[in-house]
Amino acid sequence: MYSIGIDIGTTHIKVAVVHIQNRSIVTLKKCVTPVIQTDTGYYERNPIEIRDAVYNLLLKCTDELDHHQITSISTASFGEEVVLLDEKNYPIGNSIAWYDHRGISEAKEFNRKNTQYHIDPSFSIFKLLWLQKNRPLDLEKTNKMIDMGGYVLGSLCDQYVMNWSHASRTGLFDIKNKSWNMDLLNRVDISVDVLPDLKPSGVCIGNVSTDIAKKLHVPKNMKVVTGGHDHLCAAYASGVNGEGKLFISAGTSEAHLMLTKKSYDMEELSSQTVMGCFVDEEHYYVMTSLSSGHIFKQWKSFLYKDSDEKELYQEITKVPSGSNGVIFEISEDAEYYTFDHFNHLTTRAEFMRAIMEGISRKAVRMTNSLLELTDTSLKRIIISGHPTKHDIWKSIRAQEYKKGFEIVEEEEPAAYGAALLAQKPMNNHSHQYVEVSVWE
Repeated sequence: MYSIGIDIGTTHIKVAVVHIQNRSIVTLKKCVTPVIQTDTGYYERNPIEIRDAVYNLLLKCTDELDHHQITSISTASFGEEVVLLDEKNYPIGNSIAWYDHRGISEAKEFNRKNTQYHIDPSFSIFKLLWLQKNRPLDLEKTNKMIDMGGYVLGSLCDQYVMNWSHASRTGLFDIKNKSWNMDLLNRVDISVDVLPDLKPSGVCIGNVSTDIAKKLHVPKNMKVVTGGHDHLCAAYASGVNGEGKLFISAGTSEAHLMLTKKSYDMEELSSQTVMGCFVDEEHYYVMTSLSSGHIFKQWKSFLYKDSDEKELYQEITKVPSGSNGVIFEISEDAEYYTFDHFNHLTTRAEFMRAIMEGISRKAVRMTNSLLELTDTSLKRIIISGHPTKHDIWKSIRAQEYKKGFEIVEEEEPAAYGAALLAQKPMNNHSHQYVEVSVWE
């Protein structure tokens, strides 16, 4: 028997079929996540293109196995993006990419006027405020708003709901009461009627529709199960199931996440820390993020142009610890970066190693802020992501943390985590975590 996990990520979409008994991925298909860059420099997505890309990958997977053995499906996906739906559940216009700068000025204005709330500028609420000013007719036509993962799942069974973990990234969710925050909705003039029903992750919302089952070559009784935010699904698959465990998802955006059973008030959180519902129904998460992958790629493009990673890391490895005195620092609010102690003889590899060391120092400070907030000791560090393939990256992190850590060997933990959530309604939730290796 199989379950399917879909991971709609910032750069790639992955569909993984997991063997329920063996707890292993038996087939995996992926493609580049469609994104549109407009003439004005905006980044957005066509929800139908995302849906169709998922469907094409699903077909490739189901054609390689006995599709009658597929029991359920769920998604992991990025958060913050809003899909507007009309009365026939057809998307209205493109969704604003989560990393697009639209909504930033609205966030500054809102947080200045509403000091009891300090909401992350990337959250959905500010994209909606931008839409109110710039696309009001689209909002007038809107019957329902949904996240991208919820849209794809809903298209399978015609049930459009939002899981708690994605609702936590809207800025409109009352995390303690697991409901929409009516005070916030009134402040931004958004009707609760256009917001979807809320569900925890791992809950069946229906069976796949007959037409879709025929189109995608899946059983008519395949269950459609609520998913979760991609970082959280990856943590879930990696054995993050209690307090004292730090999960680092290292990618374009590096997320540091810890679990807690306490729900914190906003005034207890720093401006860099967000809280939300985890995908297990039992815990909250506290998380802080840094665009470390973006910083690294940006400077790589400046200094190494089209050179491949092998050349880059070979050169960095030859630079001693301390980068021959060159220092790269990231401000506490992560808005600014500075170099110091460099001169005309400084090599590109010294600059890049300094960046890696500076990012690592910032990562340790981020971790310490979570430990102080949750008043817990650090028991385990679990790290997932592409950078863990490079020994120099792991060596620099271990040096800064002064502690060993575990590396997730599964390349697609978010998709795997979504497949595990898909199994929960069948009482298959005492799951086996992905394999990890120890780095000390």
